[in-house]
Amino acid sequence: MKRVIKNYNTIQAHHIALIEEAYPLGINQEDIISLRMPDGKYLSCLEVKTDEIVYLFRMDDGMIQMLEEETGEDFSIDGDDLDLEGGNDDGGSDDSDDWDD
Repeated sequence: MKRVIKNYNTIQAHHIALIEEAYPLGINQEDIISLRMPDGKYLSCLEVKTDEIVYLFRMDDGMIQMLEEETGEDFSIDGDDLDLEGGNDDGGSDDSDDWDD
């Protein structure tokens, strides 16, 4: 299955709709997964699956703020809490459109 990593710079309205549909009660820390990237760094993501694509939304302060503004929800997480499994996220804004296992 194709995996697509998105960040707050590249998210569009249909992505927000997918997140709202997948998490109708909002997002909390337990919904965030940590992925180890090939360079050894960790990426904190919110996973949303469709029939053809697994979206991995990179969760950082920018994404949380954008989602709160767009949805009117106040999420129970913040960027400081996203360092899972002792990994680190460099906070960059790059967007990998096709990341396959």
